[in-house]
Amino acid sequence: MKNEKMLKEIIEEIEFLNEDTAIPKNVRQIINTIEERLNKKSDVVVLSSILYELEDSTNGTNMPQFCRSAVWSLINKLECFKESLK
Repeated sequence: MKNEKMLKEIIEEIEFLNEDTAIPKNVRQIINTIEERLNKKSDVVVLSSILYELEDSTNGTNMPQFCRSAVWSLINKLECFKESLK
């Protein structure tokens, strides 16, 4: 039950970030695929892969600071969700 609530919050944040045009297109593409991947299968391996991709995307020079903060907020929620699955 708790995991379902966490997943719902993550999906909502993903949808919010997908609508933000200030976030670079390459990062939005990654975020868009995350929702699909989480709906198919939510396990530790999938989450680890997602976290790696998101962390890597925040290193880009074209990423505004406020976007980086929003992505790191999503990363934090995904890490908490990953820990709850263990």
